[in-house]
Amino acid sequence: MDRFCHIFEVHTCPKCRHVHQLVAPAVAGFFAAAAAVASFAIYFRLCFWSEPLPWYYLFSIYAGELLTLWIAGQSASVLMTPFQRIPASCPGCGTHERPFFAGRYFKPSERPHWTDKVILAAFIVANVGLWLLIPG
Repeated sequence: MDRFCHIFEVHTCPKCRHVHQLVAPAVAGFFAAAAAVASFAIYFRLCFWSEPLPWYYLFSIYAGELLTLWIAGQSASVLMTPFQRIPASCPGCGTHERPFFAGRYFKPSERPHWTDKVILAAFIVANVGLWLLIPG
């Protein structure tokens, strides 16, 4: 099973046909598993803080963790915007014509891209903040 999935955006130089690719992360199995682990941790933390919670509360906590993951991804994508730019000139031939958009495609991967690591770090920071808000 592929743990990561990336969206590749392809731009091509109109003169020399040099290809430039931008990579964006997509939600895949790794992030779903990270949200599941975090939801179990918060569930057990809440069980020891107050009276035991029913087992079906795990579903709503997992939904909250998926929402936290989405918010972490949105905030990280704003921070990564300056690093994900289409070049103004072609690195292949040096022309200053803008490359044209040639399409997007999904590609599963076993290894994380640096954007996946940034989103995971933002998700961990958000969960640490959530743990600090839980009294007890």
